[in-house]
Amino acid sequence: MMLWACNRLPANYLAQEDYAAHFWLGLIDDLQHCLVNKMCPSYFIPEYNMLEHLSEETVMLHGRKLPVVRLDPAEHLRTAIKHIKANNQLTLELQRQGSTTSIPSPQSDGGDLNQPDDRLAKKLQQLVTENPGKSISVFINPDDVTRPHFRIDDKFF
Repeated sequence: MMLWACNRLPANYLAQEDYAAHFWLGLIDDLQHCLVNKMCPSYFIPEYNMLEHLSEETVMLHGRKLPVVRLDPAEHLRTAIKHIKANNQLTLELQRQGSTTSIPSPQSDGGDLNQPDDRLAKKLQQLVTENPGKSISVFINPDDVTRPHFRIDDKFF
């Protein structure tokens, strides 16, 4: 959607920092329009509707949440940035551990996994193995890092 918006808006508008907030609100409005119509063409393959696979319930759920995001987009952006930073930190820690020790496969006996990072890494590896080709996301609540939440495609657990 951002690429479509960049094509639609004048370059001098996009180049001015003062309009960044308006651009952000416009993107939220564009997303709301896409959800209402359940139509969001891919920028690179315009014939492909990126929302076609979503159920009506999923579209309605996100359609109801989006106006809440629009009421205070800065807070939601700050929260997203916090999550990204936490994810990047976890990735760096896992990479550091991976360079000194190998992460056990889901089929192997991992021994005693006292470290939370080891348990998370094992769980992620298991999810990837059991769900080939599916989108897997991890949400770690900064207020409670002991309980990560996973999303596989549209299913949360």
